[in-house]
Amino acid sequence: MPCADSFGHDVETTYLIIESMKLLEIEDKEKMKIAKKLLDHSLIFGLDKKNGALNDVGTAFGRMYKTEKIWWVQAEFLNSLLLLSTYYPDDPNLYYSRFLRQWEFVKNNLIDQKYGGWLIDDSEERRKNNKGSCWKTPYHSSRALINGLEYLENDDGE
Repeated sequence: MPCADSFGHDVETTYLIIESMKLLEIEDKEKMKIAKKLLDHSLIFGLDKKNGALNDVGTAFGRMYKTEKIWWVQAEFLNSLLLLSTYYPDDPNLYYSRFLRQWEFVKNNLIDQKYGGWLIDDSEERRKNNKGSCWKTPYHSSRALINGLEYLENDDGE
């Protein structure tokens, strides 16, 4: 089996690289290129083009192993898309448009409209079961929602 690529970890790393540079007040074009490449790679090889969400795991350059849309992967995808849209507003990857599409997917498929919180993934089986697990922590979804609110509240419409 070829090496697996966790697209959620790729997009989370994108966010963490850029956020770390901001907090440390470092401007590093090479690190920024790496962060952008991680997100762009995920868009090419991990994106479910039908719904705009990010698949869980696949080969680095090909076949998907796990096509579930896991809650934390989608949260980190929201973070990275919105963050890169601020640095590259005119990029052909259309990060902001993809963010809006991704948010629609999350609202319609991962947020429990009746009781609140995020479902573990988008499968029908999971919808019937418990929303929690020993791995489910709130920092991914909380971070994505807080960052999204802060950005959108401060956006001057450009």
